[in-house]
Amino acid sequence: MNDELKAHREPLGDIVAAIHRATATVAVLSFVGYGVAAWLWFSGQPWLALGVATVSYLFFRLYPVLSVHWARWRSADDLRARAALEALERAWQGRSRRAVLLEVDAWLRKEGSKHD
Repeated sequence: MNDELKAHREPLGDIVAAIHRATATVAVLSFVGYGVAAWLWFSGQPWLALGVATVSYLFFRLYPVLSVHWARWRSADDLRARAALEALERAWQGRSRRAVLLEVDAWLRKEGSKHD
């Protein structure tokens, strides 16, 4: 992990937490959609069930993009968080978002255990 990201420890923690919350929310909503689709299927409305299941699947496939945009939206007013997001975006150039976020998350967990 680069030093530029390490300089933004506190806002990065908030950003990663927001991304985790958004990811969990998208997953829960997607699986609720799958449940509604199953209920519709067994209620005799297979075409509507297929439509709901398809929309739920597409919504679930968008979770990486949605979760980052959610974190961006949540921290739009905080200047420190904006600087941390800009550092994250520079780190994402040439690397996958998932790899960078996993690295940042592991580093934050390690740093958090040092301060406990």
